[in-house]
Amino acid sequence: MDGLKTDTCQIKRAILHHVDRARSGPTRAEAWLSLTSEVEKFLVGHVIESLKDCNAAVFDDRDANAVSSCCKTLLSSEDELVPQSQELARQLHGCMRHPRIARGTLCVAVIADRVSGTTFVALLKLDDSSSWTRKEFRKDGKLWIEMEMSDRGLPAVEEKIDKAAFIVPTGYAGDEYDLKLLDRRRRRTEVAMYFEEFLGCRAARSDREKTRMFSREFENWLQSHKDELPGTLTEHGLREMKRSYLDNHDQIQVAAFAEAAFGDRNPELQISLTQHFRANKLVDASFTVDLPEQARKTTLRFTRGDKRIDVKGAWDAVKGMVRFDRVEDDGTGVRAIIEADGYVEIPS
Repeated sequence: MDGLKTDTCQIKRAILHHVDRARSGPTRAEAWLSLTSEVEKFLVGHVIESLKDCNAAVFDDRDANAVSSCCKTLLSSEDELVPQSQELARQLHGCMRHPRIARGTLCVAVIADRVSGTTFVALLKLDDSSSWTRKEFRKDGKLWIEMEMSDRGLPAVEEKIDKAAFIVPTGYAGDEYDLKLLDRRRRRTEVAMYFEEFLGCRAARSDREKTRMFSREFENWLQSHKDELPGTLTEHGLREMKRSYLDNHDQIQVAAFAEAAFGDRNPELQISLTQHFRANKLVDASFTVDLPEQARKTTLRFTRGDKRIDVKGAWDAVKGMVRFDRVEDDGTGVRAIIEADGYVEIPS
């Protein structure tokens, strides 16, 4: 998608809907936009310029996301442009509650790379501009919204659109991103809250964040489901398995990890764990283990005092490496067994 150029970008179909928070709902067209040469040139110019400043993002849950679902339908059938884009306009209007959010025109376009043949969905929020005029009229029993271009043609620099999203087909970019986002009114790594709410997405996470989340959420799941473990599985054993799995796999397939952890006889635990990961924003089916992050979690630091040993490290790592073996016979203490991949003794 980053390789799209003016001469390789094709606007296959497009439609306009007007969104204004002062109205009870969006004004939704019922017919495709007429793609004259001037209109197509205008839209291609916006697409190419917008892609230069976009950031990668992922849907919070692509399978259950309303915007993702509409775009998935559009990517498989351009004939669904009218009903699916109307739903997108309804979703966007519902997020425009803040008084500072300007009214505008949502352009939903199905675009294609002439070289690869790959199809994308572009969502462009067009503000009122001197470059074009919105024309609404009824024809053949349908509401049409057209663009009437001015003599200026392409938008001036100061008229670049502020917000856009480009949705890619499932699997196009692997697990790296689902869409590209533009928000010129925010810092490069941020997106306006209402726009992020509309899309149901977030910035793509790094492998370091995914590795950290994987360990943290596995421990959270284990703490809340430990009473459901069968007799053949223990908390300590599962923590050991998780740490060993991270140490010995460069790439983590979440479903494969759950199967390895619980075995074929416990499918309900596999499902429970994978659903927990998704519910807590680790939605990637796979990720690359961040080695520095994993090394940080598997190394403990010991400080020896007169009457105790202080163990310092990440919370889930410490919990996973310290096992209380038994209560002493007289009931006054416990025996703690510490198992660590490595340690550094710091003189007191």
